[in-house]
Amino acid sequence: MLKALAASDWPNAEKQARNVLISNYLQLDAHYVLLLISKREGDTAGENLHDFMLRGLSGAIRAGHDGSSPEQSWNALNVSEEYSVCRLAGWKWQRQGIVRQGPAV
Repeated sequence: MLKALAASDWPNAEKQARNVLISNYLQLDAHYVLLLISKREGDTAGENLHDFMLRGLSGAIRAGHDGSSPEQSWNALNVSEEYSVCRLAGWKWQRQGIVRQGPAV
């Protein structure tokens, strides 16, 4: 979907994004792709819907935290969501790691 978008293959990007949302309506990248397509096509209702979803989902994931420490960690369900939020914010990652708290198990 993102590869199709990068290649300006709008029909394929749209098809893939819509298929993703069928199985996971909370998938940020699919809403992002459909937001761009809606803007491109002048579909204000679609643009508003996907913008609303992106803001709501990324806001829920970040929940006022900056992700800089365990205390500031995000409420992401998986690493893919973390990457999506970073990409949407225009951030580039320099490194990634796991920080463990408490005694080793």
